[in-house]
Amino acid sequence: MSLTRKLLRELHLEDAHIERIIAAHVETVDALRQERDALSAQAAQLDSIAAERDALRDQVADLTAHRDEAARIQADFDAYRAQVDADRLSAARQSAIRAALLDAGANPQAVDLLAGAVVTDDAAWEEGRLKDAAGTLAPVRERYASLFARPVPVPTPRLSPPGGDAPALTRDDVGRMSEQEILANWGAVQSALRGM
Repeated sequence: MSLTRKLLRELHLEDAHIERIIAAHVETVDALRQERDALSAQAAQLDSIAAERDALRDQVADLTAHRDEAARIQADFDAYRAQVDADRLSAARQSAIRAALLDAGANPQAVDLLAGAVVTDDAAWEEGRLKDAAGTLAPVRERYASLFARPVPVPTPRLSPPGGDAPALTRDDVGRMSEQEILANWGAVQSALRGM
């Protein structure tokens, strides 16, 4: 039921009191309307904030998915990097073993076979180099001694240059020579003939 002047007259109130009650009622209704409008504006603002919140939640969900994908990719890359580093280290160690075998006098054609027989652990290595190559190769040298060469010095006969202090041949010298002597000294004969 609404508050009207007619209702207040039926309650036998005086006109001054009725006007006062109506004025207070109008003030109350106006204040309630202003409060309602402010709350409506806040509600509209809350709707936009809620929409923004939902959009941000979607972005966070996307970022989480991207973060998970990035973590998976990083893990794959780290595994690949570790494998590449392990392969490089293995190749460097194999190369060091081959070089040590060749330095120890191993038959070059048997180096691959001998390299497979060398047993090492991580303590024997300093990065890509053997700490004690002779000690590491000792069991292989003992087991496959026939595949390691022992250098033996071979003397060579002393060479003396041909011709020595003999004088150069002249045309008369060539004329007195037999065919065998000419053939035996053909270089000197040619020089004599050119100079004539």
